[in-house]
Amino acid sequence: MRRFLGARDRTCRFPGCDRPAAATEADHAHEWADGGATSTDNLALLCREHHRLKSLGHWTVAQIGARQDDAVARGRAAMDGPAGQRPQPGTLEWTSPSGRTYVTYPHNDEPPPF
Repeated sequence: MRRFLGARDRTCRFPGCDRPAAATEADHAHEWADGGATSTDNLALLCREHHRLKSLGHWTVAQIGARQDDAVARGRAAMDGPAGQRPQPGTLEWTSPSGRTYVTYPHNDEPPPF
């Protein structure tokens, strides 16, 4: 799972942070102690500083890019992403202490030209 997260996220997923995946920790968006699953749909890489800000409750985060079949199974309404498309798995919505929201997306390499 850790290697998958490193390939998907590439850097700390906090808005504006560019610390590389090797300098991050895997974090549960929905806390494990509160019933959050240890799966790639609930994990993201955060550097130590941003992991602490989230854990202390200064910032909150939600995984909004769950797979569509998971969302249907939970009865959640579809959440639209850019251009009316559903956000890809691993998309995070951050809420700052002031209530402003930011969305971060997993790293997405363009396919090779061949």
